Amino acid sequence: VLFFGMILSTPDVVSIEASYAGADSAGVVLDDKNEGFIVIGTREDGEEIELSRWKIDNPKTLVADETESVVIAYGELTDTIEVKCSTSAVKELIVEYTGDREEGTVITKDSSGLKVTALCKNGDKKDVTDACELVKEVKFKADKSVNIQVKYIDPISGETFEESKKVRC
Repeated sequence: VLFFGMILSTPDVVSIEASYAGADSAGVVLDDKNEGFIVIGTREDGEEIELSRWKIDNPKTLVADETESVVIAYGELTDTIEVKCSTSAVKELIVEYTGDREEGTVITKDSSGLKVTALCKNGDKKDVTDACELVKEVKFKADKSVNIQVKYIDPISGETFEESKKVRC
C-alpha cells in the first residue's frame, strides 16, 4: 500500500476458517455464488477479516438427510466444512378420516378415508398411511365419538410416533 510515498505492509492472511449459515434444504447448491458462506481470514498479526474472493472448486448440491463436504479455498489456504441438509425425519403425524361414519362401521388400517400424513423437520409432507399401524380397530356407535389411533416408525430416525383423531358417528 502506498501512502504519501511510503510503503506500508499489509499483514498476509495465514489461515482461513469458513462457516455456513445459509439455506439447508434439498436442492441448495453449495458453490461460491451461495451467500450463506462466511470466510474469515486471520492475518500474521492475529487480526481477523472477512474475506470475499474465496472459491469452491467442488460445488455440491444438498440431498435430504445427507451431509456434504465442501472445500473453500483462498489462494493456497483451504478449509473444509460439512453442511448437513435439513432432514426429512418426521416431527409429527396428522390423522384424517373422511370415510363412512354410519353406526356399525369398523375402521381398519385399510379403511378408505383413513389418511396419515407425516410432517417432516424440513417442511416436507408425505403420505405414510400404508406404513402405519392401527393401534386397534374401532367401531362407530350412534352419537358417539371414536378414537382412531395410529402408530408409525420413522425409517430415518427410528423414532416411533403415535397420533390419534376423534371422529364422531
